Amino acid sequence: MKTLEKFTYKREFKALKKEEQKYLKKQSMSSDHFINRKLKGKVEPKLEQTLNTAFQKAFTLVFDKGAGIIQKTYNPGKIKEKHKSIDSKSIRKQRNLSKSYSMKNIAYTAVSSTTLGLLGIGIPDIFLYTALIIKNLQEISLSYGIDFNNDNERYFMLMIIEGALAHESIYEVNERVDSFIESYRSYDIDFQIKLTSKTLASELLYLKFIQGIPIVGAISGFYDSKYMNQISKYANLKYQLRFLKNKL
Repeated sequence: MKTLEKFTYKREFKALKKEEQKYLKKQSMSSDHFINRKLKGKVEPKLEQTLNTAFQKAFTLVFDKGAGIIQKTYNPGKIKEKHKSIDSKSIRKQRNLSKSYSMKNIAYTAVSSTTLGLLGIGIPDIFLYTALIIKNLQEISLSYGIDFNNDNERYFMLMIIEGALAHESIYEVNERVDSFIESYRSYDIDFQIKLTSKTLASELLYLKFIQGIPIVGAISGFYDSKYMNQISKYANLKYQLRFLKNKL
């Protein structure tokens, strides 16, 4: 690797590590949103288990049956070609490329969740929301030249989702993500599906309850897109660090 090119990658990596520390600190100190605080204790406990089970089934179905269908909603080849044109001089262009895909998915999430909320469709929205999250992560992955069609990458995506919505446990989850980046070895993907689903169910519990109420449920469009944005931020950060680490 040329000296100047290596210097560029090192500089970007160092800047991203600082950005990561700010992100982790902010995430660890963040609290429940307004809906969660307002409805805490007013929803039947069994709803969380129902939501947890729904997310587990959705992840399993999306990974087993839905991956091919999701890829038909965008052009993987086009994303790969754009990635190939990226060099050390235009590395920030790659970052913007990745974020542009995320913005489209955030916007689509807002529209779909708002529409379903107006109709009072809450729990049945889980599969669509899960599919949109995975689509978003697939596009981010491809924009950094990483093929996602294997269990290792699915495991990585699940940890990204868990980390993006974690608060007190964010440092612990981030360590697991970094450990994966060092070894590229996945562990028990079924167990990770349970961990990620539990995190999602806990965070979205009251939101999905509200979404099941016609018209009022439209507020879910704002919060679903907010969570998609959180996932996108953490995913872009970790995929960038992973890309740069590989270059170094």
